Amino acid sequence: MTDIIVEMSEFANGTVLYGMMGCGKTRLGEDLAYHLGQPFIDTDVLIEYYFGVSRREVIDNPDRDFSKDQAEAILAYTPDLPTVIA
Repeated sequence: MTDIIVEMSEFANGTVLYGMMGCGKTRLGEDLAYHLGQPFIDTDVLIEYYFGVSRREVIDNPDRDFSKDQAEAILAYTPDLPTVIA
């Protein structure tokens, strides 16, 4: 069984799952959103929307810190309804 290390925190309108790439946040987030009856937003979609480029372009840019960019995109998103972000 794979260990999943994810930091889960509640914010004003929902829950954020934050952790390393490939650790299972999306799968866990989808399941959690279903269980809670809340919408699900993939962090990759938020990054692409917020920065206007693909997630890969953000990751590959040596002048950027992906973790900080990811956090910035998440914090800038203000959902109207409780939402799970992962």
